[in-house]
Amino acid sequence: MSDVILLIYQETRSLPEQWQRRVLENELRITGLFVEALARIAASGVLPNLDERTIELIAHNIVVSGHMWTFRRWYLARHYSIDDYIKLQTELILGMCSHK
Repeated sequence: MSDVILLIYQETRSLPEQWQRRVLENELRITGLFVEALARIAASGVLPNLDERTIELIAHNIVVSGHMWTFRRWYLARHYSIDDYIKLQTELILGMCSHK
């Protein structure tokens, strides 16, 4: 979906305000899925030191890390497979979570 994500980022500002709001609301909805997942993980005791504020920031980092492939694939694809990229980003984010 890299091309779709790139198009959304490039053209959102050109949309009428109501559609800009819908795009941003959708971004927050997607981020909310990660917030919920991280909150469940924190509540389970696997990552017990995550407070609500930290969980929200990590969720946004996950979404932006996913989008980074779109913006930097011109470089990343020459050095990583998409599977390697996902694995390394997951390890990086989980490492940040466990060092809180």
